[in-house]
Amino acid sequence: MLLDPKDIDERGEWAGYWLASWSGMGPERFDSFYDLMYDQYSRFRRLRRPEAETRDR
Repeated sequence: MLLDPKDIDERGEWAGYWLASWSGMGPERFDSFYDLMYDQYSRFRRLRRPEAETRDR
């Protein structure tokens, strides 16, 4: 996870980047640290509980 203090939006939020060397992809940009962390949280939740009819039971 990286934050870029030179990439600031109109609210003063720094852009966040997710970089996974094993993915073979370049860094994935997010508008803010919050957006980056929410994306990571969502991915984690999908690993633990894949979407399915019985997921919430």
